[in-house]
Amino acid sequence: MTRHSGVGELASWAEKLVAEKALTEVSGRRAHMPNWVKLITGAFAKVDHAVRRPQAEDVAILERMLPNLQEQHADCTATYHKFVTDKQGSPALLFGILMEELLLLRVHQASPCRFALKGIIDGETGEIADIENDPRAANRGLGTELLLFAEEIFRQLGVIEVTGWLSPVDEGHRDRQVHFYGKNGYTVNLQGEEGQIHKRLLPAASGQTGEEKV
Repeated sequence: MTRHSGVGELASWAEKLVAEKALTEVSGRRAHMPNWVKLITGAFAKVDHAVRRPQAEDVAILERMLPNLQEQHADCTATYHKFVTDKQGSPALLFGILMEELLLLRVHQASPCRFALKGIIDGETGEIADIENDPRAANRGLGTELLLFAEEIFRQLGVIEVTGWLSPVDEGHRDRQVHFYGKNGYTVNLQGEEGQIHKRLLPAASGQTGEEKV
């Protein structure tokens, strides 16, 4: 994955879309999201998959989303963000909020995307409590980017180990879960219909940051 913070010219039609249609275009999709995902969705425009734009325009749209999201969540303990690129070369904004011990992260792209992660911090332990997957954006590396970003923030907050519980509800795609966590360095312990994950975090590399904004 290539991390960047490129700048692009925002086309006038896209600027109008962001300024005038943000709330109306998001409202229908938000009705089907878990409440914790809605919390960090924010008021920003979603552009139809059929519309193809140059990458620079996608970057510009995401850069315009960021201050709106930060302003919307100004009363949180902290906000975090990072710009990344998925395996198809499309830019994405990882945005998160910290509310005391609760960490909520979400992937934003110029086209609809519903990758999100909920974490809980308890002293030196960070728990991956839930991950919301988007089949439309599968196999593009966004889930891994989101998980690694959560780990970066956990490190900043003094977490040294990450745990999680695999619910019986997700048993139908347990193989994908085992592969996903395994490739990202987690130990997976299956117990009947349930499972647990565990990873001990290494110290952050010199110069590595989660871009915390308080």
